[in-house]
Amino acid sequence: MDGTITIDLRAAQRQLRQIGGAYSLFQANPPRTDSDPGAKSDWGRELVRKLNGLSSHILHDKPDAAELPQMLSKMPLYVNRSKALGLNAFRFSFEFCELSPSIGEFNNELMLEYVKLILLARLTGHEPMVTLHHYTNPLSLVRIGPDSKLTAGAWEHPEIIGYLRFVLRRAISFLMNKDRIRQAIRELGIPELQAREEEMVSRRLVKWFVTINEPIMSVSHSYLLGLYPPFKKGALGKMLRVRKTIRDAHRMMYQELKALYGGSEIQVGMAYNGAYYQGLSAPILHWLCNKWGQVSYFEGDGSFSDFLAWQYYFAQKGPNSAARPEGHVYSDHSGFGYMCPEGIFHLLKWLHGLYPKKPIIVTEFGFADERDRIRPFLIMETFRWMVEAINAGVPLIGAYYWSPVQNFEWLEAMKQNFGIFKEAELNLPLIPRIDTEISSWEALKTSSDAILRPDSYSAQRFLRNRMVAKRRFNTEVKRRTNAKNQTS
Repeated sequence: MDGTITIDLRAAQRQLRQIGGAYSLFQANPPRTDSDPGAKSDWGRELVRKLNGLSSHILHDKPDAAELPQMLSKMPLYVNRSKALGLNAFRFSFEFCELSPSIGEFNNELMLEYVKLILLARLTGHEPMVTLHHYTNPLSLVRIGPDSKLTAGAWEHPEIIGYLRFVLRRAISFLMNKDRIRQAIRELGIPELQAREEEMVSRRLVKWFVTINEPIMSVSHSYLLGLYPPFKKGALGKMLRVRKTIRDAHRMMYQELKALYGGSEIQVGMAYNGAYYQGLSAPILHWLCNKWGQVSYFEGDGSFSDFLAWQYYFAQKGPNSAARPEGHVYSDHSGFGYMCPEGIFHLLKWLHGLYPKKPIIVTEFGFADERDRIRPFLIMETFRWMVEAINAGVPLIGAYYWSPVQNFEWLEAMKQNFGIFKEAELNLPLIPRIDTEISSWEALKTSSDAILRPDSYSAQRFLRNRMVAKRRFNTEVKRRTNAKNQTS
């Protein structure tokens, strides 16, 4: 069993009670039209321009509109596949820009679809988690110059906090409206759900909220690196002002949710992301990018969050995540550092040390791997290190994989396969591979089953499948090494 590797799952089986998949609704349900009305957000504009053959910051060729996922029209496929994987939590975002293109507008019909998705998630045994802001900003608050370039982002607009408050209040009001919930149940027309109608209308449909997803991306990538809207490079002054505005927005959302929706019944946090830094520059990069740049600044004394959320994808040496030092394994994502599942262990221990009284959720981890050769082992190894963190005293209560279904990956469009499945595969049966191989869906299901549905063989089964996955991983690493040597 991989030498001396053992695993003690007992603490994780008691504590890690949410294992799910994570989605952004813009990414899982992007505009498919090439007409201007299809763009209601800054990112929607980039995609629509790409679809129209106009200049866009999206890196790859024009995506096939038919390839873009459409979660809202295929909700049962998503939640049923999640259930089949043994997952019991479902994270997705409210796409504010679609709900409210501008202050004063609110799309009740779309909000009804969001409620239907929440109901379907609950019906299939999932705990819903809702993200309120996942990168996109309303085009109505963005300034565009005569050359069609963005001159100012929505986070710079004086009305952005008011806009977010307006949409949040309307969404809260909808979630509390029993008639709307009954309408959603009636329109879904599922007998099992109709039988549980009184249960559904008498409870808070959502208990877990993420206010803002990865705030550092809306700060550094938008105003320092110039990679995300409004694509400003080296705008340090604006970056610092936007960072403060984002902190104010998070605190406003926290207070509004607590006052208007659920008080102590609901749990609210902000989702941070960062690399595990190694090498000589690791201490300064960790302090700058993870601590000072994010957690310490946005959390402050901890008064505006109920849990800490971290999103982990890679490790890196030096400030450039796209650099590829020798001796490491990389995913398909050209902008990501090297794969290092052990990094989550160290980051979780560090977070716990900062705020020892707060529970922690890994709201995203994932791997882009079109061939599905290295990802199965990386999934299981990440779970192993999360279990080790729990055994070391970290109050980790949830973990979400990004993402069970392939979606639109921002600058990379549809060229990055974080998804274990393509949307067209969701109605196909789950067929295990042969005994000498394991797929990503098997790796995720084995991990979730070992923790959420334990039996006397859970640890042995986990270690056996991990060993199978590692053999496949090692074979792929050897193939890559040989291919590189032949071309050098």
